[in-house]
Amino acid sequence: MPRRRAVLAVVAAATFLAAAALSLMEFDASRLGQAALARAGALTGGTLSARAFRLRPLSGLVLEGVEATASFTVGQAVASIESLVLDHRPLRLLRGEVAVDRIVLVRPHIRLAETAAPRRRVLPLLLTVAASARAAASDGATVVVRPTAPGASTPRAIVGRLVSTASGWTAEATPRAGAIVFRGVPSGPAELTVEGSRLALVLDPWESVEVDARVPAKGRPVLAIRRRTPAALRTSLDRDDLHGLPSSGDVVSLLETAEPVTVTDRIDGGGLWTADPARLTARGGSWTETTYLWDGFDVTDPWRGGRPLVLAQDEAVASAALLSAAVPASVPGSAAVLALEAAMPPGTWKGALHGDTALGSADTSTPPPRERLERGRTLGLGGGGPLSGRVAVQGALDWRDSARTEQGETPRLTSRLAMATLDSTWRPRDGDAVRAVAVGQWGRRPADRGLWRGGGGARDARTLAEARWEHRGEDGALWSARAGHVRARTDGLEPAASIERLEDGPIPEAVGDRPATRARSAAAVSFHPPPLGARVRHDLRIEATLARVRDRTMPRSPPRTASPPGRSAWMRACAPTPFMAATRARPPASPGGA
Repeated sequence: MPRRRAVLAVVAAATFLAAAALSLMEFDASRLGQAALARAGALTGGTLSARAFRLRPLSGLVLEGVEATASFTVGQAVASIESLVLDHRPLRLLRGEVAVDRIVLVRPHIRLAETAAPRRRVLPLLLTVAASARAAASDGATVVVRPTAPGASTPRAIVGRLVSTASGWTAEATPRAGAIVFRGVPSGPAELTVEGSRLALVLDPWESVEVDARVPAKGRPVLAIRRRTPAALRTSLDRDDLHGLPSSGDVVSLLETAEPVTVTDRIDGGGLWTADPARLTARGGSWTETTYLWDGFDVTDPWRGGRPLVLAQDEAVASAALLSAAVPASVPGSAAVLALEAAMPPGTWKGALHGDTALGSADTSTPPPRERLERGRTLGLGGGGPLSGRVAVQGALDWRDSARTEQGETPRLTSRLAMATLDSTWRPRDGDAVRAVAVGQWGRRPADRGLWRGGGGARDARTLAEARWEHRGEDGALWSARAGHVRARTDGLEPAASIERLEDGPIPEAVGDRPATRARSAAAVSFHPPPLGARVRHDLRIEATLARVRDRTMPRSPPRTASPPGRSAWMRACAPTPFMAATRARPPASPGGA
């Protein structure tokens, strides 16, 4: 026994001394540090460099003399950090992985500088804005790779490949006019590969990313992000944000929390306004001027401005971008724009089942709240993946049920929403892609306060169908044809039995619900020629679009009963109340009688 204890003591002491030695030892980690800087630059869109890289096995990776720069719409940020410590997990390091748990900045100095817009001639400015706006309105992100060689030599021939990590979207291209151009790239994480060198990207909708590829005579190219150019001042939410951040499944409810410049009303905050289109605006604009786009198509209600014909739900959307200022000229409307991008089938089979419910009794505090949730339940199922090497499908089902009370009133206001989505892609050959999307939504909600508040409530039926074909050339050219139809029908509303001066009038009459059928149809054919030059300043686009709007809406003032010709149109729209009937039936008083 004493000998065994002595052996254990020696082993423990040796382990302790080895751990102490490892904690004090430092190793040169230039390759690991450069990889960490490249990954951080791809995620942030900035440029990072460091003077030295040191690895401590137990504490972490230390970067000394870090310099970082990042450009945004109206300025530039420059940061100088004496040392940057990335604390990692030692056990993961033994398996060849670096998992960072904490980032420590030692003596950081950050400076923000506002830059003035460069002066340009009027004609190039108009051409650039018009071409970029038309491309961004329907084709998603654009990635431009510019190969360069050391000195004045010409870079050797290379091939670029871009893969969307989330959806499996893939495209290959070769240099044309000194640049490799990828158009219509889906938003979210992507990976760019050039001759064996890889660069991780996180793309936003309506964005242009420029990448420099330094091609040596021998060896792999060096990839680095040069510039990220957004199409407008916007807030982008990818699929991870829509599913990871806390929300009630409605895109507008998430924007109300994540974007401070927005002003919203009637959001589905846990079930208060289920199946009711939210009201959204930004930077002081009117919510009636908000525009909704679905894969480039205008799905705004043609009669009730600022409302979508199809609800923006997380299950059917891959990304959402709120354009709050500097909106492209090609986008209709004068206020905020909410651009939605339909979810694409994933590259591997995936599925998810979710559900939630409200537990416990409602708060009975006094005075009662303006609105109080009494019941809230949600159940959803979704999944998809590839059927073969060229065909992939994805589908989702979602059901929601909620009940609320207003101003302490006893009757509950019940809302229900059922939704089904189906998305399929087919790649008949390399460079060609055919996609079809179908969305159906059926809801029941309480009627708005107004002339049509009678009856049990509003019943909505919303459908959307979209199909598109794309052909991509290796020189960067893009041919596309697309067609879509969206329709919303509202019924179940009855005229009000009486008129309230505070609740009924010109404003509620203009924005209130009434039985109607609204639809939009559009078809477009476009051609995106190869870039005209290596700098890709003028990105031309030729497009022909045919659109049709149909609106079958009941009149604003529904006639209830016949009336004498002398009565006004407002009085003819109202049902005679008992007080009005008694007044008309009373005989006129005699001139001299009491």
